[in-house]
Amino acid sequence: MLETSSQQTKTTPGAADSAARSGETFTGPPHHSGPRPSPAGAPLDNGGDASESTVTTGQRVPDATDYHNERRRYLARVRHNPGLRQRYLRSLLAYLLLRGAWSFGFFPVVLAFWIPFVLAEFNPVVTVQSLLPHLQAFVASNPEVQARTLNTLLAGWLSIGLFFFLFDVVINPFRSPFQKEADIHMRAWSQSQGLIPPDEM
Repeated sequence: MLETSSQQTKTTPGAADSAARSGETFTGPPHHSGPRPSPAGAPLDNGGDASESTVTTGQRVPDATDYHNERRRYLARVRHNPGLRQRYLRSLLAYLLLRGAWSFGFFPVVLAFWIPFVLAEFNPVVTVQSLLPHLQAFVASNPEVQARTLNTLLAGWLSIGLFFFLFDVVINPFRSPFQKEADIHMRAWSQSQGLIPPDEM
């Protein structure tokens, strides 16, 4: 302990003489326990550039080619599944029936009664009175006129129904059970490969 203190208070001869003449005790240069400051303009060594540090999330974006190839392989495999094929046919039939019922059953009938009802200023009595002369003229007409009238009504009904059918199919497209199963498979495949599914990006 004494040797350590004597080493810390060792001075140079010139400094000791000047301190003796001035009557002051020279204890040597101050001791710095921390790191020495770097000179001006010198770069700081902090173990690497902070701008180069990245956060690793453990997931990466899948390659589009591998993703679509795996999806095509899975779709080609599940198309031979009899259970899924039956589900596909049932879903397609239910979809077409629902779209057809809305397009050919609901909208033309509603328009056929709604337009006269609006023209009659929402008065049902006036609506019936305006339709009765047309019905009486249809009944009293000859078969050729009746056939022509029925063809005109049928063409109008089909055109309105087809318009709403195409519009409904575009807005609400059919979702195949094969596509739903492929979406589930590709989500599980992306997680097993440590990838981020495209629908979550």
